[in-house]
Amino acid sequence: MKVCSLHFNKGLTTQRGQILNLHKSFLLVQWVFQNVQEPHLIELIDIKGEIEVHAQAKMKILKNVILKQMFKL
Repeated sequence: MKVCSLHFNKGLTTQRGQILNLHKSFLLVQWVFQNVQEPHLIELIDIKGEIEVHAQAKMKILKNVILKQMFKL
């Protein structure tokens, strides 16, 4: 997996390698489902209370990854 570059228009901006705050993860996921026309598999990796965004070519287990991450809260 590689770190993804995603560019958002609604206040959530992430570039290659940038780490997002964990509390923004749900908004990020929500935005991806609503706006990304060519979805990627987004995996939220917990790093000391923050998340790192990774991506693959297909979106299949996104919801499971999100739920797993949210339950860690």
